[in-house]
Amino acid sequence: MTNDELRSFYREQMPRIYKFFYYKTLSRTRSEDMTSDTFVRFLEKTKAADIQDKDKYIWGVAYNVFQDFLRQKYESVLVQFDEEIFDEYANQYIEERESATTLEERILPFIAKLPQKQKEIATLRLIEKNSLSDICLILNKDMNYVKTTQKRAIRKLKELVACTP
Repeated sequence: MTNDELRSFYREQMPRIYKFFYYKTLSRTRSEDMTSDTFVRFLEKTKAADIQDKDKYIWGVAYNVFQDFLRQKYESVLVQFDEEIFDEYANQYIEERESATTLEERILPFIAKLPQKQKEIATLRLIEKNSLSDICLILNKDMNYVKTTQKRAIRKLKELVACTP
């Protein structure tokens, strides 16, 4: 990028990037600092590599500068748990996890309601965890048939689950 191209690019992008930061922070000085940091990072990267779409790239840099700002701002905020409250939530979570059934157990009654071809493929794929190529070999069917039938089975399962209270 030549100096003239760089100046033109800066004049075009700087006001927009500054407004982006100002809108996010409502601080003039912070916005100015983050805008200059964005262009410094951008220049460092353009010297090291050839960037095809400079407009998109500078907005990516601006986004990353803003994310860094947020990390620094909220890094100092520490949430301290009251031990009793933490223990209560931990015990409740453990009880819920122990009482929860697996996905396979919950979906089995719905698979039983599918048409036979879909039931076979759904059982092989979702319950027995076979790969698509293994299912092709087991059923002696081509990949398109297995994918299409699986897609239909999943669509039907979604409908059945959605209709169940």
